[in-house]
Amino acid sequence: MNLVGEPSDGQDLLQAVAQAADRCRKPWRHGARFGGDGTSGIGDSSDCLVLVETRDVDGARQPRLDLELEIYRSGEAVHLMVALAADEQAPLLWHGQHSVWMEARSGERVERPADGAALEALCRRLQAWLQT
Repeated sequence: MNLVGEPSDGQDLLQAVAQAADRCRKPWRHGARFGGDGTSGIGDSSDCLVLVETRDVDGARQPRLDLELEIYRSGEAVHLMVALAADEQAPLLWHGQHSVWMEARSGERVERPADGAALEALCRRLQAWLQT
């Protein structure tokens, strides 16, 4: 696991998230920063919240496309939860061994939204990075 608790590991995670988002959500560009309590997360079995900020190719912020990425452990497994930060009604993506889309309010399973494939690819890429 890449997240061991050293200060540089937090920056490595943020860089990996931004790069993965750039690859999976083209043509948008991304930056990542910690939300909540920051890096005191996944290494000690608690949650880690990353805010993924989106910009267009000219560098203009696109806050309607920002993501909230929660990374957490359950036993030995690493799970990810992704949501559009600006839309509390948008479906959530839970990614463990596979991807599951859920209605934000009820948690009921729903079909993948039209733009969901890019977020699933993002989760697969990050999960692979986290488990190296």
